[in-house]
Amino acid sequence: IEGILAEKMIRSQIHHKGSRGKKLSKFKEKVNHKRSKTRARVEHIFGAQSQMGPTISRSIGLARNKAWIGLRNLTYNLRRFIFLESKVAKLSAC
Repeated sequence: IEGILAEKMIRSQIHHKGSRGKKLSKFKEKVNHKRSKTRARVEHIFGAQSQMGPTISRSIGLARNKAWIGLRNLTYNLRRFIFLESKVAKLSAC
């Protein structure tokens, strides 16, 4: 995978992995930590959406599938908006 990414001139975001009896170097641990910050933000969104229902669309047709995915995204965004609004309301009440 690293070779394919290099050919397409895409910077790899794949984590480094230690092997048995050989820990990662401090540099590679720092690199993994930096990559985790970015990945966690994205993976939390996918995790939240997968908890909302099945991950497979059983609709027939591209338009219905697009609508189903769009509604899931809208639902996630509304839930996130409500959460953030309640957080702001709590901060302004203090």
